[in-house]
This record gives sequence, structure tokens and C-alpha cells, in this order.
Amino acid sequence: MTHFSQQDNFSVAARVLGALFYYAPESAEAAPLVAVLTSDGWETQWPLPEASLAPLVTAFQTQCEETHAQAWQRLFVGPWALPSPPWGSVWLDRESVLFGDSHWHFVSGCARKAFSLK
Repeated sequence: MTHFSQQDNFSVAARVLGALFYYAPESAEAAPLVAVLTSDGWETQWPLPEASLAPLVTAFQTQCEETHAQAWQRLFVGPWALPSPPWGSVWLDRESVLFGDSHWHFVSGCARKAFSLK
């Protein structure tokens, strides 16, 4: 059996999540990931305890009125305000500065969820 380090596990998880943020769900890059995450059993191979993934498994398999493509467009692309921009940007801030509102909103959101940025 192959043993993967914590760094390897983190790397895989970050790449999968990064691809899902960056590429449209129907793209050649993300479609296979979406297919796996909406099927049964993926959590047994994910580098986190299965019990902690149970809410995600349920959420990923729940049918919604909005398609994955529609949700991705609304959350990350626009054309209107982005509820979940994947990164802070001078283009998203009223002050047009690098460490403006969108950056501090992201940092405070991470702090509320006890997610360390260090």
C-alpha cells in the first residue's frame, strides 16, 4: 500500500479545490472532478476523516434548481457582485488597493472559521 505524507495529501486537496474554483464545472479540467465528487465513495480516498466529510458528501449529491455551471458563474464570474470571489483583487475593492475591502473580508472570514493563513 502506498503511504502519502501530510504534505502530499494537502497538495492533492489544494489542487482539486483550486481546479474547482478556477475552471468552469463543465470544462475538460473540472468535469471529471465534479463527476467524482457527485458520485458515491470519493470520501474514502480523500485525505480527511470520512466523518468530517459527511456533510459535504450529502451537499454534493443534493439536487438543486441551479446547475453547477450557473452556480459557478454566479459565485466566481459575475456579471454582478460576486458573493464568493476566489481571491482579493484591486478590481473588487472600492479603494482600488491590493489590501482593501475584499482582502480584509477574506481574512476576517478565515478567522471566523478558524482557518489559519500562516
